[in-house]
Amino acid sequence: MEVRPESRHVDAEVDFVNSPPHYTYGPIEVIDLIELFDLTFHEASAIKYLLRWRHKGGVQDLEKAIWYIDRLIGIEKHGKGATAPRGLKEELSRAR
Repeated sequence: MEVRPESRHVDAEVDFVNSPPHYTYGPIEVIDLIELFDLTFHEASAIKYLLRWRHKGGVQDLEKAIWYIDRLIGIEKHGKGATAPRGLKEELSRAR
């Protein structure tokens, strides 16, 4: 699916910092949903991309959502840090 042209249009009236249009459609802002459900980083990121894909990033946003879901699955199956690049977990442990 292609990104809708209106989501690329820069309008002086639109507040892209506090209320970007790709997060403010519908009855609730994405940030409010994330906070309401107290989502983790990976959950929130996946939800964010799933909810905005038609309004901003198209299929690439769907792929990003899958990436975060895959990371979350890895964490749930193998523990936190299991999805980190090889050696990074050990390097961070030594730095503490």
